[in-house]
Amino acid sequence: MYTFTAICRRIKIWWNTPCYYSIVNGMPPVYESEEELQELLTDLKKHTDKNNMNKKAIITILFALVAMAGQAQEIKMNETTISDYIPLLNAKGYQAYSFDVSAVKGRNVEIYCREFVNRKEVEDSPRLLFPYYFEARGDKLIIGFLPSETDSLAQYCFSWENTLSYHSLLKLKQIYWESENKYSYSYRSDPFEPTSPLEKETFIPLVYYSSFWYDAEDKVTRCCGSISDITPNSPHYYILGIKFY
Repeated sequence: MYTFTAICRRIKIWWNTPCYYSIVNGMPPVYESEEELQELLTDLKKHTDKNNMNKKAIITILFALVAMAGQAQEIKMNETTISDYIPLLNAKGYQAYSFDVSAVKGRNVEIYCREFVNRKEVEDSPRLLFPYYFEARGDKLIIGFLPSETDSLAQYCFSWENTLSYHSLLKLKQIYWESENKYSYSYRSDPFEPTSPLEKETFIPLVYYSSFWYDAEDKVTRCCGSISDITPNSPHYYILGIKFY
C-alpha cells in the first residue's frame, strides 16, 4: 500500500501529462492547470487523519490510477509517411546515401572505385567508374544500390544533381559458409564520415561496400560494427568516392 507521501508524489507526476484526474469526487474530470491539481492535493489532505487515509480517498485514488493506466495502454493508428517505406525498400535491396557536395560545385570531378581483397588493394585499383571528368553543377550527390538479378553482381548508381546519373556493376566474391556447407554472396554498404578539410586531386571516400565473412567460432556469417571494425575481417570490399580538380 502506498503511503500518503508516495500517493502525493504520483499525483504530482501527472502535472506533466495532458490531463489530470480528480481523486476526491470519484469521477475523472480534466484539470487544466497545476493550480487546480494543487487544490486537489489540499482536498486530499482533508480526507486523512493522523494515522490512516480516509477509505473513500483510497478507493477513488485506485479508480484514478486504473483510468490513467487504461489511457497509457491505448494503441492508435498513425498516418503512413514516406519514411515508413524506407525499411521495406532496404529489405528489398534498395539503399541510398545523400551527400552535400556544394563545396565542390563548379569544380571538375572524377568518380573512382577502390577494390581490396584480403585487405590489399587490387592491381587495377583505383579505377574510374565514369569514363571522363565532368563539371559538378549541383549541391547534392546520391549514391545508391539497387536489387541485382545476378547474385555475383551488385548494381549501384551515382546521381549528381543537375549534372549526371550513372549506373554500373560491381563484381562480388563468394564466401564459404562452412557449417552450412555452401557458398554465398553477402554484402552490406555504409557511408563514410565526412572528410574535412577537402583537398583537390585527393581521393575522398564516400561509401564502403563490404563482404560478410565466416565466423568459425560462432559458425555464422557476419558483417557488423563500424567500418573500422569490418575492414580487418572482410575478405573483399569496395570504396566508392570522388576526386575534384
